[in-house]
Amino acid sequence: MDITRPVIIGIAGGSGCGKTIAVNRIKSHFDCISVEVINQDSYYIGVPDTGSPADYNFDHPDAIDWDLLNNHINTLSSGISVNMPEYCFTTHTRKKESKIIKPSKILIIEGILVLQNKELRSKLNCAIFIDTDSDVRLFRRIGRDMTDRGRTLDSIKYQYNRFVRPSYKQFVEPCKEVSDMIICNNTDGEFVGINMLLFFIHGIIENPTLSL
Repeated sequence: MDITRPVIIGIAGGSGCGKTIAVNRIKSHFDCISVEVINQDSYYIGVPDTGSPADYNFDHPDAIDWDLLNNHINTLSSGISVNMPEYCFTTHTRKKESKIIKPSKILIIEGILVLQNKELRSKLNCAIFIDTDSDVRLFRRIGRDMTDRGRTLDSIKYQYNRFVRPSYKQFVEPCKEVSDMIICNNTDGEFVGINMLLFFIHGIIENPTLSL
């Protein structure tokens, strides 16, 4: 397979569904093959100078710089490296630093809305949705935001009820209908269907015209 034409896998699902764990599972399984990961969160536009992070909907499609993300996917598909932005969840702005993403045989794009954007979805060889119960996702989100992002419980609850939950219903959950495969993850590290996904990725690598 020509390295300039990667197998592109999109992994979506609600915040706390286990996307990062699934990505790491794929990377470890294909450790002999070049794998790169594009994070949707890296393409946040950022909170306007006149706005407040508490009143900003990070779970709305308009929060993402889709033009840049799609441009980077096109560039990687043509065999050219890109500088993926890095986003700071403390200052809610892009960092000055960026991360070099090189062309690879497998390119994984992960984020809650990657299947919601039609242009991005059209580039995928395989669209995966991770389905996780809402209470499990919320519990994981609380742990992550308090530990990694210094948020208070009250701020997490406010953001979840005002933005995260309604945006999930409006933008994220409907992506199940356009996914090629739904993987369930209600127990940490246990994905129902992950082995079948790995099997299909093997098949796509051998035959890039294969679809699910």
